[in-house]
Amino acid sequence: MKKSVRIKEKDEDEGGLLQDASPMPVRQELDGHHLVDMTPSSEQGGDDYFWRSSASQVDPSWDNNMEAHLDEKAPEPAVTEERIEEDDDEDFDWDADPDQPKRRPTTRQRITAAIRRRRRYCCCWAYLSPFMKRLIIAVLGSGVFITIAICFYAYFPRPSDEEKAQPGFKNVRSNVQCWMYWAAALWHIFWLTTMVVELVPSVVSLWTKIFKGRRSERVKSHMEYYMTLRRYIGLVIVSAFNWGCWAFLTDYPFDSVKDQGYSGYVFKAFACVFVACCFLLVQKTIIQIIATRFNRFAFDTRLRENRYALKILDALSQSEVKHHEPTMSSSGLLRNRRSNNNLQQEYNTTPPSSRGSTPRNTGDKQLFGQLQKKLHDIVLTDQPQARSRINRDKVDINSNEFAKKVARKLFYSLAGPDEKYLEKEQFFRYFAKREEAEAAFNVFDKDGNGNLSRREFRDTVIQIYRERKALAQSMRDTSQALGKIDAMLLIVSILATVFISLAVFHVDVWQSLVPLGSCLVALTFVFGNTCKNTFDSTLFLFVTHPYDAGDYVIIDDQFLLVHNLGIMGTVFIRGDGQQVYAPTTVLMTKLITNVRRSGSMGESIVFNIDFRTSTEKLRELQDRVRAWVDSKTRDFAPGSDLRVTDIVDVNQIILTAWLPHKGNWQDLGLRFQRRTMFMVALKDILTELDIRYELPAQKFTQAREDPASSFLRETPQSFAQGSRA
Repeated sequence: MKKSVRIKEKDEDEGGLLQDASPMPVRQELDGHHLVDMTPSSEQGGDDYFWRSSASQVDPSWDNNMEAHLDEKAPEPAVTEERIEEDDDEDFDWDADPDQPKRRPTTRQRITAAIRRRRRYCCCWAYLSPFMKRLIIAVLGSGVFITIAICFYAYFPRPSDEEKAQPGFKNVRSNVQCWMYWAAALWHIFWLTTMVVELVPSVVSLWTKIFKGRRSERVKSHMEYYMTLRRYIGLVIVSAFNWGCWAFLTDYPFDSVKDQGYSGYVFKAFACVFVACCFLLVQKTIIQIIATRFNRFAFDTRLRENRYALKILDALSQSEVKHHEPTMSSSGLLRNRRSNNNLQQEYNTTPPSSRGSTPRNTGDKQLFGQLQKKLHDIVLTDQPQARSRINRDKVDINSNEFAKKVARKLFYSLAGPDEKYLEKEQFFRYFAKREEAEAAFNVFDKDGNGNLSRREFRDTVIQIYRERKALAQSMRDTSQALGKIDAMLLIVSILATVFISLAVFHVDVWQSLVPLGSCLVALTFVFGNTCKNTFDSTLFLFVTHPYDAGDYVIIDDQFLLVHNLGIMGTVFIRGDGQQVYAPTTVLMTKLITNVRRSGSMGESIVFNIDFRTSTEKLRELQDRVRAWVDSKTRDFAPGSDLRVTDIVDVNQIILTAWLPHKGNWQDLGLRFQRRTMFMVALKDILTELDIRYELPAQKFTQAREDPASSFLRETPQSFAQGSRA
C-alpha cells in the first residue's frame, strides 16, 4: 500500500495550506472537469505553489515519531508529518468529495472489502476474462449435475420388467437421471447463450467492416435495437431450449419418464413459459420501437443542435488555458480550466497549431436510453474560486447564474477584459477549419451583423444551458410515460399468456368466463371511460405531441410554462408562479400555441392620438418609429410598420404599430424587455413631436334640485349593530 506524506508547519491549523518550495507536478481535480496536470514553472508566478491534501485518517503516534525523525535531519523549522493512506486502485472512489469529512465504513462495507481483498490475493479469479469465467461456471455446474446422474446410474440397479409392470411403480433411477441431465443441459445452455448473445454485436461489426468497409447507419440502427432487446432474446432462446430439451429426454433416453403422470404437465408448463417469454419479447420490442421513433421525431434535432452548441463552448473554453495561465488566487489555490475527457485527450495528442474542436452535426440515430446518456456526454463546467464547502454543494451547472458565469469568463478570455464585442476572427484559432469557426460564430450571431455583443453572447450561452436542462426534463417525463405504457402492455401480455395457458392445459376457457360475464360487464361501465381517456391521452402525447417540458405555450390567451407532462395530465406554471394542473382530456379541446417551436414572432401595439394631429406629424412619426426599430438590429427584424387603423367619433386616431421580434418568445423576459424599450422610445418620439391626446369638451348639465327633497330623510337599512331606524 502506497504512502504519501504532507509536511506542515507546527503553528499551522489542522487542514491548512502548506507552502512547498520545490517545484512538483500538481494534479488538481476540478468540479465537473477531468484531471489536469500542472507543472509549476518560472513563467507561472514564482516557485511557491500551494496544494491541499485530500481528507485522510491521521495516525498521531506515527506523526510524533516522524516529527522527531525530521528534527534530527533538518533542525531549522520544527515540522510534523501526517501519513495519508491511499486507497487501493479497486477501492478508490472518484466521486468522493475531498472537502467532505470521511465517513466511517459500515460493517457490511468492511466485510465486502475484506472478501474482495481475500479473493484478489488468494486466487486468480479476478484475472480471468469474462468468457473464461462463464465457461468455467458452465462446466462446473453441469459437471455437478452430471455427477449426480452418474452416481444414480451406477449405484441404483436397473429395474426389471416385472417391477416396471407393477401399477404403482415409480422409476426413481430414470426420473432422477432425466432431471439431472435436463438441469445440466439447461445450465450449460444458459451460460453459453449469454456469451453468444453478447458476441453477436462484435461479430456483426467485424463482418460489416471486412465485407463492406464500414458500418452503415442501417446496421447501427438494427444493432441498437438488438443491444436493448438482447436480454429478452436470450430468455426466448433459453426457454426454447428448455422446452425442447425436456421433450428430447422424455422421448429417447428416458422414455419411461413419459409414462409418469407429471411428465405431461411439465411439458405443457415449459410450453407456457416459452409463450410467456415470446410475449415479453414482443411487448419490449413494441415499446422500444415507440420510444426510438418518438424520440427521433421529437428530440433528435434538438439533441444534435444542443450537442453541437456544447462542443462549440467546449472548444472556446480552451481560450482560458491559452490566455490565462493558472495563477495564485487569494487563498493560495491553483485555478485552471479544462474541458471534457475526449477533448482533453485530443488536445494532448495534437500540435498547438491544429488544436481545436471539430463540431459537426452527427447523424447517428440514438435509442431512447442512449439519447439521454448522450445528452450528458459533453458538459462544459467551470472551476469556481475557492469557496466554502456549503457554497460548493449549492452549485447547479444548469442554473442561469452558472451559465452567466461561464459566458462572462469565456467572453473576456476570447475578447479581452476591455473589449465589448467579439469578432469572427477571434474564433479562428480554436477550430481546425475556417468554415467550422464561421459556423460556430453564427450560432451566437443571432442578428447576423458580424459581431457579438456581451449581452448577445451571454443570452446565447444561457439559452444553451436552458435547452440542455429542458431536454433532460422532457426525456425524463417521456420515460415515465413510456413506463406506464409498458405496464399496460405487460398486463395485456399476462392476460394473453393466461388464456393461452388455459387452452394448453385443455381448460374450457369460455365456460370459465361465463360466471365472470356479469363482473366483466360491471367493470366495463366502471373502467370503460378511463380506458378510452387513457388511449386518447396516449395518442395526444405521442402522436399529436403539442409540447415538451420547458416549452412556453399559449392557451386561452395566457402564457404557460410546461413544467411536467404525463399521460393523464400536464403541470403548467403561470407567470405569477402558480402551478396549474390541466387534464389531458381538457387540453385536447383547446387551441395550443407552442412558442418554442414557432419561428420569429411579432406583436401589435395599439395606441391613439388626437384627431387634430396634422398629416405631416403623422408621417414624421411613422418615419421615426421605423428608423428607431431598424436601428435596433439585435432585437428587431426588418418589416416594422405604423398604420392608421381607425378614426373614432372624429376625436381620436387609432394607430397600430407592428413590432417584429428576432426569434420567438421562448425567453419571455427578453420579449418584455424589447417591448419596454419600444414603448419608452415611442413615448420620447411623441413628446418630441408634440403629439398628444386630449379629451374633447364635454357638455355638463345639472338637474335642478326639488325643494321638497330636502325634507325627506334617508332611512338606513342595515342589520349592523348601532344602526338607527
